Amino acid sequence: MADLDGGGDALDRLRKAASNKFRVKAKRLFHLHTGEELDAKMMEKLYEARRKPGFTLTVAVSRGEDFVGEVKKTLTTPTSDNAIPTVHIDGATLEGGGQIIRQSTALSAILGQPIAIHNIRANRKTPGLAAQHLAGVRLVSTMSESLIGGDSLRSTEIALTPPPRSEGKQVGKEEKSAKADVGTAGSITLLVQSSLPVAVMSGSSWKLDLKGGTDVGMSPAWNYLTDVTLPTLRKHLGIQVEATCHRRGYYPKGGGHVSLSIEPVKELPGINLVDFGKIAKVTGRVTSSGLPEGVPERIRRSAVDAVEATLKKLGYGQSVSVDVTIHHDAKAFGSGGSIVLVAETETGCYLGGSAVAERELKSEKVGEIAAASLSQSLVHGYCVDEHLQDQLIIFMALSSLPSRIKTGSPTLHTRTAIHFAEKLTGASFTITPIAKADGERADAEDDGAAGSLFIIECTGSRGSPSKQASEHNIVSNTIDPDRDIEQDDESKKSGTNGGPAETENDAPITSINDVDGGVLGSAARLPQRPRRTRARR
Repeated sequence: MADLDGGGDALDRLRKAASNKFRVKAKRLFHLHTGEELDAKMMEKLYEARRKPGFTLTVAVSRGEDFVGEVKKTLTTPTSDNAIPTVHIDGATLEGGGQIIRQSTALSAILGQPIAIHNIRANRKTPGLAAQHLAGVRLVSTMSESLIGGDSLRSTEIALTPPPRSEGKQVGKEEKSAKADVGTAGSITLLVQSSLPVAVMSGSSWKLDLKGGTDVGMSPAWNYLTDVTLPTLRKHLGIQVEATCHRRGYYPKGGGHVSLSIEPVKELPGINLVDFGKIAKVTGRVTSSGLPEGVPERIRRSAVDAVEATLKKLGYGQSVSVDVTIHHDAKAFGSGGSIVLVAETETGCYLGGSAVAERELKSEKVGEIAAASLSQSLVHGYCVDEHLQDQLIIFMALSSLPSRIKTGSPTLHTRTAIHFAEKLTGASFTITPIAKADGERADAEDDGAAGSLFIIECTGSRGSPSKQASEHNIVSNTIDPDRDIEQDDESKKSGTNGGPAETENDAPITSINDVDGGVLGSAARLPQRPRRTRARR
């Protein structure tokens, strides 16, 4: 029989149960998986965070400094007509990777919507949470003071239970801080993708201290974040972020270190990026550490030549300015490099092209890859490049006014972001093909052929939880995705557009007990500092 009680009473009952079981007077109780000592305040917090009628808590029992054993007890929380049901999410939907985790956990924290994700990264060669995803989930949990379950390496199921959303939250001067250390070369910029929206919509200023990989494959390079993503958000949504890179980190060692200062906004005004205008300037940065002499310059030269050739064909005569920075031991950890090219238009479009130096790529090829990516946007008049598409979706969904962006064929990451944004926020998106440069119309089922132009529009949700999701407890394989999209060949091969860097530790799953009798076989816990794991060498 479960006990209907509050946090303080629950602690007394747990002590009594432990004393009866072990025939000793239990002086101290500890959360089995966090090692934190339980007190009345912590129990109250556990109770406040639960939305289910009951949950089972397993605690470690000690007498003085001596461990006695474990005791498990089912406790029943008072129910409320205003309780928000958990939304269950199928992690195999559409892209079936880290994008679902980043988007869903961020929206859960912002909206106060409990979620449970299963089949995590089911479409990846190694399913489950890698170190980067784990650090991201824990960071969001810490920032939102959410209860989290299933947060272990390679876990395929997690639950996030945030505190109820405060209506009419005021934007204040309170400053908060949080840290996250991936412990591998897992991408720092992907940590930013999930934590930045949470900070912006929190009502408080935030300082984030993040460690991991700054310039690694399958994710935006650090300079892409600072030179494309953040300027776009600042200019068109009023989001103010100061980003500093203290140390570069490359695959396989990681070790990069950055900090961000983020100011909150009262509301997001919507974004309108449909007028390409004229190209104002093209710049770029090559950064490297430990690469052979001459490699950074060869990367720079090949990129400049390719972009200037494109500009000439388009009728522009300006030159391309690309700086080269070589970092030494104090400013970089390990050997690696990247190039990020940026075109800024007179109408405020920031378009990027980037590439990471890899052993199997010639220096010239690295520069050519970045140049080709940027050139595609310039030639076809995109206002948002293919790597920024999916990053803007969550901000469009949370905006108080409609948004419109002109871009190329929506990537699978973008379609995935749209699907879950619609289900969780109630915002409505439309994807409309428009005339190509040659006068023909793009096909709505276009597979991403160069030259296709699309308008992605969103009504905005004003940051409200989706009535559909809250009332019907859905988002997963119980509903067919609105858009039946197959992953294009390029995405299958490369996992581009901000996909998770597969540089994580292949450590086995850490076994933990079922504590809430629900869909998850995992421990609920209060936020704690992420555990550090080693990168695979």
